[in-house]
Amino acid sequence: MVSQAAVWRVAAAACAVGALIAGAGTAGAAPTPPPSEGRILGADRAGAVKGSYIVTFKASVARADVDRTARSLAGRHGGRIGHTYTAALRGFSVKVDEAQARRLAADPSVARVEADGVAYALGTQSDPTWGLDRIDQRDLPGDRKFTYPDTASNVTAYVLDTGIRTSHQEFGGRAVSGYDFIDNDSVAQDCNGHGTHVAGTVGGAAYGVAKAVKLVGVRVLNCQGSSGSTWAPVLAGIDWVTKNAVKPAVANMSIGGGRTASVDDALAKSIASGVTYVVAAGNDGANAFPYELARRAAYEAVAEPERPVLHLRAARALARHGGPLPLVRVAEHYRCAGLRSQAVRCLEAAADRAARSGDAGTATDRYLDALHGGPSAVVRDRVALKLARVALNARTGPQVPAALRNVLGRCSLGPGPSGEIRLLLGLLLRNQSGSGLEALEEIARAVPDLLAVSTGQAARALAIIAIPSLKGWPVGEHRRLLAEAERLLPQVDEEDLRSAVLANRATALALMGDPSAWDAVADLPEALTVETAARVHANLAGAATALGHPERARAFQARAWQAVRTNHAPYLEAFVETTDMLAAFTSGRWAGLLERAERAEEQYQDVPDFHAETLLVCGLLRLHTKGQTDVARRLLERAVRTTALDTGIVLTSAAAAVVRVHLAADRPAQAVQAVEGVLHHLRRTGAWVWATALAPPAVQALIRDGRDGEAHHLATELADGIARRDAPAARAALLTCRALLTATTGPQTGAGGSDALYAAAADAWAALERPYEAAYVREAWGLRLLAAGARGGRAVLHEAIAAYQDIDAVWDVLRCQRGLREHGQVTVRRPGALGYGDHLSPRERAVARLVSLGLSNREIARELVLSHRTVEHHVARALRKLGVSSRTQIGSQLGP
Repeated sequence: MVSQAAVWRVAAAACAVGALIAGAGTAGAAPTPPPSEGRILGADRAGAVKGSYIVTFKASVARADVDRTARSLAGRHGGRIGHTYTAALRGFSVKVDEAQARRLAADPSVARVEADGVAYALGTQSDPTWGLDRIDQRDLPGDRKFTYPDTASNVTAYVLDTGIRTSHQEFGGRAVSGYDFIDNDSVAQDCNGHGTHVAGTVGGAAYGVAKAVKLVGVRVLNCQGSSGSTWAPVLAGIDWVTKNAVKPAVANMSIGGGRTASVDDALAKSIASGVTYVVAAGNDGANAFPYELARRAAYEAVAEPERPVLHLRAARALARHGGPLPLVRVAEHYRCAGLRSQAVRCLEAAADRAARSGDAGTATDRYLDALHGGPSAVVRDRVALKLARVALNARTGPQVPAALRNVLGRCSLGPGPSGEIRLLLGLLLRNQSGSGLEALEEIARAVPDLLAVSTGQAARALAIIAIPSLKGWPVGEHRRLLAEAERLLPQVDEEDLRSAVLANRATALALMGDPSAWDAVADLPEALTVETAARVHANLAGAATALGHPERARAFQARAWQAVRTNHAPYLEAFVETTDMLAAFTSGRWAGLLERAERAEEQYQDVPDFHAETLLVCGLLRLHTKGQTDVARRLLERAVRTTALDTGIVLTSAAAAVVRVHLAADRPAQAVQAVEGVLHHLRRTGAWVWATALAPPAVQALIRDGRDGEAHHLATELADGIARRDAPAARAALLTCRALLTATTGPQTGAGGSDALYAAAADAWAALERPYEAAYVREAWGLRLLAAGARGGRAVLHEAIAAYQDIDAVWDVLRCQRGLREHGQVTVRRPGALGYGDHLSPRERAVARLVSLGLSNREIARELVLSHRTVEHHVARALRKLGVSSRTQIGSQLGP
């Protein structure tokens, strides 16, 4: 007969097997954290220490980068580092408050933040061992002898404990200090006695098992036999042993404390490095074991035929246990007992609980687990629909679309569920998986099924695919689909579906620049769901920014933030944040924006369109504020490759920036080549309201390449494309194009002259709160005047320089200054900047880096917007400071 104690042992130890280990102790679904916050593992564990945490990095953080990354994160979140770990664990211990810890947990480099605990020395077992007499024989009674095959003189034993009194006569000079992680020095002497006692059991002359083993004390517990208020010294000790162990090696940890995933991971990696561990198990009489090793050993001690019975009894015991039912643990026991339907039922219930609390990520994971558990057809279809509904607000991976496709492929769904799942799958593909046209086609395939059961769902699907995109269908097709949705709208009675259709209608009209968009916004119901409000207002804010309605954009953005703060869905938060960053760039609010964009770029890599937008902002700022043309172009190329559909921002802005780089380096033919692909998209879709960023530099490139006719034709296409559109920014771009085109028609005066056009364009951009474009127009205007020998060119160009300086557009300032020099206008440098001594200045390092890549001085001058003579001076100084005599030697001396 199996005892109740054995049941509890399996209930505790079985969690070590399979996926149940991580988070198995969670009784119920935790509430969704606020924006940019993650979860803290073990926060509700008994003995968790407030304000102390163990941070584990993802595998993407290299061992060499652990210390730097830890310092950066701790500084960013106001934390104080205790220890860093690089061998058994990649991470660090840190003192921060709970809110900072949650923000740490959301960082893309962090795999886990775990609540710290206290480790302590374990004393005499409640059921004492039989001693050395029992070790060397299986049969009882003992023979009062201890016979051993060797003395282990070739083995080193590391005792992680309170230290070792190395001078004790039992050790005969074989005990030494390793490291003391309590006092942080190399003298690991014992002031408690426990560590010396353990070392005596391991290798003492009279009572030890291995009479000649080398003993190394690693002090991780203090004089009171405790690690203080943190597991950090114990983790540091395991890390130290992993890095420094002399093999063959064994490590002993007679240490108790709460269950921690960080210690489990560290022990597993240390064992993998070749160190054998002996850890305490069961000394404190608790039902659960503190270490993964002990849990696994206990589980494996149970005969396989007995395990299903014990798992079933454990599931029933947990079900009778007080407090919220630990559904995930119960499900795992049912699965191991061979009762798949009960396991699936528990996982579905756990997912439902998480969904009700707003935790979309956890709910998604649990529904996926339920689908993978082999449910019946009825349950499978029901769970798939729930998964599709909740996954939209979680940042999911490819496994969700794959699971939904699998269910659709079984052909067991009725038209209603089939249509809804296909619709939601299309939305997932569009929003999160980077599958643009495929997503539109999936939603279009859902419409016939939906029409058979729900006019509201069909209208919603039509309104979704009516939203235009630069990589999508022609705008005319999107207008037709919107008209179909509008035709069905009077037949839609469900308030939530009607609201969704109206929200998508307003979004589609705004993105098209349709003047009726703002009436559509006024038609939106006041009682939108929080999720719908966040989506529609973020979409409207982005459209208003792109069209040139800054006041409307700010109002929509404020409402989007308000909605996100009351519904902490990760996807919606990322949506609103990236929209906000694009608006900040457009309006010239660049202070601190690069750091913000780089953090977002790391965080949003799992949502292609959001990731593309952060890459775009990073690339534009690297170009304009840093002058890092090579870095900027790589980022912009990644943005173009990453974007899925693009509502007129990424492709056009990235191409415009690349055109400017080529023009600054006097490569007009390459500049023209850089715009051809995006112009093809604009002409194919007819979405000319999105040509705002691209049209002026494209016209400039065509003129510089001697293709005046094509430049005039492009301006005409833009004028025709934005006629009857509410697009003030596109009209300002058209004014700019017409001003630039005056270079092809000879001198003009009067109201229609070039000066009047340039002035009107600059004023238009200023009125739209776009300081960069206004400065760009003044730059082109000033250079035109200087080239014509007309008065006022220098003054206009200095106005452009001042405007660029106001937004920290360093690269553009340098370009203007070069333009002044090329037209014989001397710029005087103000004194006061400090020199760099024998170190390379940033500009010298940039020049040296390009020299190491094999570029000539003339090529470097074009790339960095410098004069040829200036580059020569930088190269000469770099050679002197690096102590080399040849350009070919520069690369080896530059360092990282």
